[in-house]
Amino acid sequence: MEKKLFDYVPEKVFRNNIKFVTENINLLQDFVKTTAKESGIENFAYYDLFMDEKISGDITIEQGQKIMLSALVPLGEDYISRVKHKLTDKSIDYLPNKDKSSGAYCSNCYNAKTLILMNWVNDFDSLSTLSHEMGHCINAEYFNEFQPLFKAEIPIFAAEIASTVNEILLNQYMLKNCNESEKSYYLKEFLNQVRSTIFRQTLFTEFELYAHESIENEIPITHEELNNKYYELNQKYYGSSCVLPENLKIIRGNTVETDGLDSLKQKISENFNLQELPKVEVDAIKEQIEIYKKYRKTLQYGQVYRIGGKLNSNKSFMGIEENT
Repeated sequence: MEKKLFDYVPEKVFRNNIKFVTENINLLQDFVKTTAKESGIENFAYYDLFMDEKISGDITIEQGQKIMLSALVPLGEDYISRVKHKLTDKSIDYLPNKDKSSGAYCSNCYNAKTLILMNWVNDFDSLSTLSHEMGHCINAEYFNEFQPLFKAEIPIFAAEIASTVNEILLNQYMLKNCNESEKSYYLKEFLNQVRSTIFRQTLFTEFELYAHESIENEIPITHEELNNKYYELNQKYYGSSCVLPENLKIIRGNTVETDGLDSLKQKISENFNLQELPKVEVDAIKEQIEIYKKYRKTLQYGQVYRIGGKLNSNKSFMGIEENT
């Protein structure tokens, strides 16, 4: 398993992630119980958690662009300048079209224009998706500009920080600027982000841990056993407040290697609480960045490192309880 934890993620971080989230699993179960009660649905089921709720009024692309620019102001003038440029250089394919891929993604190639594909349908989810992919886009620009070719590949760990921070900033902005009737919607959107990116992704990583440990301990596993384990983990995480369908036993088609590990890094990226770092360490990190940008050609063989990282302790993940 350790071999598969690329992007410099120690196995201790992997295991601590699972430990801390499962210790706070009651928060997820409380959310599911409250959601089920508010829905008024008899025999509330797992798939009802994914109901697509809307607020009144459409959000056009132009309106969404203005909102996003306002929401991302805390990231600084240079960042906003880059976002404005991306919004005008025809590198974003916004609208759904025949035979177009669903979902969204950001395509990056070294020293080439970074492209965003998405499917805008005039709702908040479209705006949130644009903000997420813009995080990937600007992050890629910085990597391409300040890293040589052989060091410009973006680790998932770093990439998902860039995207999820934008989503959180957007949600905080909407909460501060919406009317009272819309607040519950945006609060629930944020809590759903916590549910899907923190708890659900950790469920995937715990499933992966089971698979790897079974192999390492030479325990034979069958497709049926894997399916049953996946169902059992869903019961553990979601509790008794929602009905789990039998077809949940059919695990997803993505391989554990490509899906579970990405889930781990995305989850850790969102939960790493930078506010736990003392100001002196934050200032030191900023100084490192400026030095590296100034002397990039000289230091391009150097290693980027993190001062005082606390991912091996529970303090790194305290944002879970505070945010819920």
